[in-house]
Amino acid sequence: MRSRMVALSIAVFLLAWPASAHARPGSTSAQASTPSQTNAAYAESNRTVRNTFVTTQQTSCYRPEVPAAQFNFGPAEGYSGETPCSPTTATTGEDTGLAPYLTQSHSNPGYPDSGPMVVKDHSESSLAADPAHPDHLIGSSKWETSPEGGIHVLGFFESYDGGRTWPFQGHIPGYEGWTQITDPSGAFDSYGNYYELQLPYQFSFNPDGSRNYSADAKIEPNPTRPNNVISLSEHPYKSENRRTSRQWSATNGNDPQTSRLDILRASESVALDKQWLTIDTRPDSPHRNRMYAMWSEYAVNGDLTSVASYADARPNGTHSPWSAPITLPSGPLTNGVTFVLPRVAANGWVYTPLSAFTGNVAAIGVDISKDGGKTWHYIGTASPNITTPPSDPPGTALANTTISDGIFTSFAVGNDPSGRGPLYLVWEDYRTGVSNVMLSASSNGGVSWSAPLRVNDNAHATDAFQPTVAVQDRAAGTVSVTFYDRRLPCPGTTRAADVPGTESYNAGLRLDTANPRSPVGAEPPYGVSNYCVDSSVQYYRANLTLFNDHAHNIRLTKHSWDPQLNPHRSSAQRSSTATFIGDYYGDVIIGGTNLFDFVSTFDSMTDINQRNPAHQMQQVLARLPVPTS
Repeated sequence: MRSRMVALSIAVFLLAWPASAHARPGSTSAQASTPSQTNAAYAESNRTVRNTFVTTQQTSCYRPEVPAAQFNFGPAEGYSGETPCSPTTATTGEDTGLAPYLTQSHSNPGYPDSGPMVVKDHSESSLAADPAHPDHLIGSSKWETSPEGGIHVLGFFESYDGGRTWPFQGHIPGYEGWTQITDPSGAFDSYGNYYELQLPYQFSFNPDGSRNYSADAKIEPNPTRPNNVISLSEHPYKSENRRTSRQWSATNGNDPQTSRLDILRASESVALDKQWLTIDTRPDSPHRNRMYAMWSEYAVNGDLTSVASYADARPNGTHSPWSAPITLPSGPLTNGVTFVLPRVAANGWVYTPLSAFTGNVAAIGVDISKDGGKTWHYIGTASPNITTPPSDPPGTALANTTISDGIFTSFAVGNDPSGRGPLYLVWEDYRTGVSNVMLSASSNGGVSWSAPLRVNDNAHATDAFQPTVAVQDRAAGTVSVTFYDRRLPCPGTTRAADVPGTESYNAGLRLDTANPRSPVGAEPPYGVSNYCVDSSVQYYRANLTLFNDHAHNIRLTKHSWDPQLNPHRSSAQRSSTATFIGDYYGDVIIGGTNLFDFVSTFDSMTDINQRNPAHQMQQVLARLPVPTS
């Protein structure tokens, strides 16, 4: 995240939706909000859920562009600084950067880093399922060598057995010459090829650990590279026995006609952010395999716009040239729009929500393209008057901890052949002083929306945040809403009881002693409420009625985890407290299986395949059968 984006990015994450904003004609019918359940019932609802710790299974290394050896804030919070990678450390088979990467060849003196560094944390989660090969999955996340300095590229993890094993992992190569690559967003085409949209940008460190985003060639780490770009990497489909971790292209599938990096937008002055990629794999769409890329642009004068571009994916893993970006219409929304999330309807129409903010007031609108992204039209404002939570200083959105909340809304489109949806919108509501997840639907293409339902069913006021919504690809597909959940108190009681083998020890609470917002000061947060984190899901029928045997939230995590351990820091200044676990996480449905990708710092001491002794931020997969009746 760029410093000039932070004030906006943190201020806009939580949302309240007044009932008066909803027109009733044409809206999807819905029953009352999910009835509450006890903490004990929720805690036991995960009995049939299995968690697979994905990124503990391999050790990855790469050479960063910017060194961060000066930042080591441990052992508190689990931090351990930057660690050089020995020749035998990495197990992924990737190019670790023993020699500088191609894009690092003209860096300024002092750059790149002295050699490969061990990847430690894996914040933020993206997950995609291959429509051509149902057991083929690719997830991606930030691949951090220095959580204290916020130094990372994007990495991937790949499964051919529906997420049970993940033999192929590593950093996504091709853009290592930038300081940081962030915001993973990936998608498959209908041929089984995978594409990852990325946000590489440059900054250097000032002596106090703050970030310097100057585009001055004498200050930038790598003056031969644009200051910030929107870029694409391609991962062509290969069968498992022909796959390696190095089979990526940053130059349009290594097309011999294209030797340059696959960059959609480059800028020295406009700050780019919040990019997203969707590929049309709808069987009846006239634009099947069209890729839609969207992102936001923050101009120096403060203007904020969001833009869209498209290209067509080809069977060999290449694509046509990207169209010239066009500005998305924002109707009556003022002060700019962001948080775009393109989604494709059954007939090939493309929708995206847009969020606009004025101080602590926000609104969400919806755009549509009916001609494959050539033109866009504003449908209407889903809610014109949204209250956002306090955000100054950064890191105050969620009580008791320093973690900043992520993107407050998510969006999905159902399977009506007419293309009118249903449209599903989830968001966070902060009117009561905690974050609740709300859900609404439209069956007439966004013209009107159903009364909002509260999704989280906790009986006491605690935060539910970063919601994601997904729809099963069937005529009346099941709707899945998943979110991070802080209802269960952190495990443990006292330091004396915090011994190996206990839940509090495995959660690493003994390391959590430097949180300036902790309600118990320097004491670990034993038994503290609205602090530790789980993941939850709620299922709905297409019309947002509940299933009889899935009427409550289901706990997706086997263990609560502490978000204050090894979090990504928004600045390497010791005086800065704002930390970050990611903007969003993955929720996909393939066939009759729902797969979830989220983070955890827990250490499953009894399972060698799920060991995380340093309590680093790991990617975790859960899977459940989708209810249908």
